Amino acid sequence: MWSAVEQSDYLLAAQLYLFARHVHTSLMLGDVDGTMAARFPVIDRQWGAVAHFHEAILEGCQRALASTKTDPVKLFLHLNYILAVLFRDEDSFKCYWDF
Repeated sequence: MWSAVEQSDYLLAAQLYLFARHVHTSLMLGDVDGTMAARFPVIDRQWGAVAHFHEAILEGCQRALASTKTDPVKLFLHLNYILAVLFRDEDSFKCYWDF
């Protein structure tokens, strides 16, 4: 995920973030007796390391969209940035009204 953000591949970063969120949510929902976090404390620590990518992906996409000129080659990049934001969060449509 970090490499994808560093390379401005926000679509891949968003896909990896969603996968990590899905795995974390599944682990927590499957914890019917409340002992998962106690038995495997690495789960919460790993999620803590991943959760900040939520904002990093959005900020990177917004920065890239604001700084690029519209030409045929960069249009593809724009679409990748928009898709990355949409994949990142189901509430992300609201961020486009800020542009």
